[in-house]
Amino acid sequence: MKRSLVFAAAVLMLSLAGCSGDDPSQGKVSLSVYLKAGVTAEQRSAVEQRLRTTSYLEGVTFESREQAYANFKERFKDDPAMWQQIKPEEMPESFTTVVTDGSLAEAVEIMLGTLEGVSNATINGAASQDPEVKTIGVILRLSESVTSEQRDAITNAVRALPQAESIRTESRDDAFERLKKSCDGKADLTATLDPAKTHASVRFTMRLEKSPGFTGLRQLAGVTSMHLVPVSTL
Repeated sequence: MKRSLVFAAAVLMLSLAGCSGDDPSQGKVSLSVYLKAGVTAEQRSAVEQRLRTTSYLEGVTFESREQAYANFKERFKDDPAMWQQIKPEEMPESFTTVVTDGSLAEAVEIMLGTLEGVSNATINGAASQDPEVKTIGVILRLSESVTSEQRDAITNAVRALPQAESIRTESRDDAFERLKKSCDGKADLTATLDPAKTHASVRFTMRLEKSPGFTGLRQLAGVTSMHLVPVSTL
């Protein structure tokens, strides 16, 4: 229970980071690759090698459990109840990398999640910032058990945001077809694509204006995660 709480909080922090100036024009997306608790040195090395030798990835960095704990503690320094129950050894090791083409980000996320020793890969958000950028993309991933009523409530909540535009709901099968087209000619990505590994979602663009209610979307029933991305990822 503790590990799942830490993991969910850490992923949410990264997803929300930098929402005031993400740069969709460059289309670069940051990904984190979380390693399993029992990962071996050989597996860790193999994951790093794969990240460093994949042509559409750049800027690979490693974060140890101790570094992850220190960063987690700093982020939640004003909420000690969040981190005091966690031990450094309960934090996951991870790599962070950047996908240079936002349209490939979700397929890369799936591919990296299949590597031996990896527990999960997740989109953090846009990798660059530009104060002149006025619009970002938002992905609300839906749970497998989401009901039609919950999906409608999520969509209506997004529509109620005055800065939300180009709103659409995407099924798991539709996501698979979109990713398959995006990955045409990239055998390493298409080999790992599977409808069962894609996600239903509500996707929209958002003007970067001061308006309440945005972060609350993550708490809606049926939403499993929220990701801020370049518009090109949508």
